[in-house]
Amino acid sequence: MGSSSSSFRDEKKFLLEREVNEYFVKGIKYWDADRFARLKRIMEGDVTFDVEVSERDSFAYVDQKLFLNQFENFLQLYPSWRENNVILFWMTYPKANHEKMLVMRKQLSGLCFMHAPVVLQHYLLCIYRISIGEDLDFKMIDVANYIKQNWKGSTLETYIAYDHGGSSLQFFKDINNPLHITYRRYILNNPRHHVAFTKVCSEIMEELRSYPALVSNFKVSPKFQASGTSFAGVQNLSSNNVGLHAMLLIGGRQAADGQFYFLLQNWWQDRFFIEVSAEYLYSSEATISFVEEEIKSIPETFTCTNSPYSETTADACERMDELLVSNHGGRF
Repeated sequence: MGSSSSSFRDEKKFLLEREVNEYFVKGIKYWDADRFARLKRIMEGDVTFDVEVSERDSFAYVDQKLFLNQFENFLQLYPSWRENNVILFWMTYPKANHEKMLVMRKQLSGLCFMHAPVVLQHYLLCIYRISIGEDLDFKMIDVANYIKQNWKGSTLETYIAYDHGGSSLQFFKDINNPLHITYRRYILNNPRHHVAFTKVCSEIMEELRSYPALVSNFKVSPKFQASGTSFAGVQNLSSNNVGLHAMLLIGGRQAADGQFYFLLQNWWQDRFFIEVSAEYLYSSEATISFVEEEIKSIPETFTCTNSPYSETTADACERMDELLVSNHGGRF
């Protein structure tokens, strides 16, 4: 996976010395001091691991029903998601499994392209275990420890110093190596082409009866970034977006007027669930990807957390409040 411990530290040391020279001697002010300080802490090996919810006071009380409790709050705002025609991937499976199956992550770091695949891996592993009658657990890859153990200094520089994101599709492949991962991908047609648009929406809905999907390259508008848990309408975001985002597609419904709506699982504490119309999803230019292979295990090389809720601490990578909007074309 990554380089050896000694070569990894040598590379980090070289990078640190080079950037110290650039930052302090040459006076290049490309990063703010706090971002540089965080990068320095990582290079020196002082990286905080993912913190399980039991060790934090983020919520006054959290139990295994955290996902379901938060989803209930969402349902109170949008009761249409209680109707009989609603599709939620987990409803296909026995209710007794829901509490251990459904997990949440809080995005204290900006690297959503890692959070979405980690949760998707957990869900698909649970689906496989249900199919063979095995017990479920909350295991998810420890993202911060993955960064510490597997990324070279040059990778840290790219993601942290310059805020350039990565591919969630590729990261999902990386964390399931050596399994060869393939995807069934959907990109929504223009709603003006009603027949083709409806056909793709219907196909996605049918897939959601059994599996969640990875939503990648989702263009985030300033309004989406700022607030809100329900978005509709077609927006021209080609020149008005603040970055790209990765989430999971976990449900869908068709309203009485024929409109399709989809449910996204997000990583922002104030908005863990977001409803978008099919037209809005089309305008985001996102790719929807269903994994074709069974996920039977998490590779033993990875450290895992075992909690229904995990956070990746700020020192692991960017701080969300400062780097949500990239000035350098980054993905978050």
